[in-house]
Amino acid sequence: YEGHVLAGAKNILKNKIPLVIEFWPYGLNRTSGLPLLISSLSQYKGFYDLASPGEFHDINELNLYYNKIGLDGKFVDLLVL
Repeated sequence: YEGHVLAGAKNILKNKIPLVIEFWPYGLNRTSGLPLLISSLSQYKGFYDLASPGEFHDINELNLYYNKIGLDGKFVDLLVL
């Protein structure tokens, strides 16, 4: 439900505080939360996958990451900056 929670936190997110979120495509799909998550994080620059923190990803790559991880139940933790 990260997309739903963050959609209700617009006043907090406008300050662009760093976030650590679970990015679970299966759950985002089941709750229709991906569009909400993408919209809520649109003002951020990007993210790190905490399992491989050496590579910074542009925030616009969330859709690609969603497809990369897939809907089989895998998840990652992201640091959003």
